[in-house]
Amino acid sequence: MKTGLLSLVTLAFAGMAEAAPVCADLQRVMTAAADGHPELRGEKIADCLWKSTLVLDGAELCVVYAAPDQTLFACRRSFRSTEKAGRVYEEDAAFASPAFRTGMNCRA
Repeated sequence: MKTGLLSLVTLAFAGMAEAAPVCADLQRVMTAAADGHPELRGEKIADCLWKSTLVLDGAELCVVYAAPDQTLFACRRSFRSTEKAGRVYEEDAAFASPAFRTGMNCRA
């Protein structure tokens, strides 16, 4: 089964407290991906799509998509401007990239 972790950034102009995903949450998502995230599946929204029981810090909504050949975990976050969204995306990507390369070790 192909697995993936997809973080969606929605460019909305609503205010929110800014927070970033924490290493333990990213590890939980990555570990669950191998089996299609069954323990992260909450309310079913549509075929192959569930609200996640885990919502990453700063996210408004996270979902799990689990089809026979692909599994995705995605979250939506809102920002006041596209510039802020871009900065936060770069910061989060820098934080999480060691986890993707090593399989579990986030940068502290």
